[in-house]
Amino acid sequence: MVAILLSLMSWSIPPKSPQEGVSLGQFPYEQFSGTLVGSETRDLLTVPSGQVFVITAGTMDNELVDLYADGTIKIHATAGVFYSRATALLHVPIYSGQTLRLHNTYTANSNFYLEGHYMEEANFPYRTYSGTISSGQSLTITTVPSSEEFVVSRLSTNGNDVSLYQDATLLVVGASRAFLEPESSFNKGTANVLFPAGSSLILTNTGGYTRTYFIEGYVR
Repeated sequence: MVAILLSLMSWSIPPKSPQEGVSLGQFPYEQFSGTLVGSETRDLLTVPSGQVFVITAGTMDNELVDLYADGTIKIHATAGVFYSRATALLHVPIYSGQTLRLHNTYTANSNFYLEGHYMEEANFPYRTYSGTISSGQSLTITTVPSSEEFVVSRLSTNGNDVSLYQDATLLVVGASRAFLEPESSFNKGTANVLFPAGSSLILTNTGGYTRTYFIEGYVR
C-alpha cells in the first residue's frame, strides 16, 4: 500500500522550477513603494558587484510604468505583468552594476510596489525577454544553445492575437487567451513549456496592432 501511494504521489506532483538561493546578507530582501508623478523617472537601486537583485513580485495601479535595468526595458507597462495579472513568482534579474529604474510613460500619477532579494550572480538560471511585436510580424525571441534546454514559465501579452511557436510548430494559439487571462498558468508563472536544445522560441502577431510581451523562463 505504501509503495502504491508513493507511486501515485510521484505522478501527481508537478515538476518544480529551479530554486535560486537567497543569499548575501543577514536580511537580503528589499521592498520599494511610492508614487511616480507624470513622466517621472526614478532610480530605485544600483546592484553591488558580484550580486544580482531578483524582482520577485510587484503591483501597480495602472499600466503606465515601464521597468528598466539601466536603459533596457525589462517589463513594458502595457504587458500587464504588474497591473491586471498575477504578480508573484517573478524572477526578473537586475545584474551587477545595473540600476533598477521606473519610468512613468504618462502624465497621470502612478503608485507602485516592488519586492525582491539579492543573491550571487553566478549560475542564475532564469532569463527574461521583453519587447514589442508589430502587426503581421514573426519574431524569434531566442534560439536555445546546444548545451541547454529552456523552459517557459511565464508569458504575458496585451492582446489575444500573439501566438507561441517552437520553430514552425504552433504551441499556443493567441486566441485561446492563455497569455491574457489572469488565472492562466502563463500569467501565474507556473507554465512548463520545454524548448529543446537548438530550437527557437518564436512569437507571431496576426492582429492589426503592435503588441507588447514579457517572457520568463529558466535554463536547465
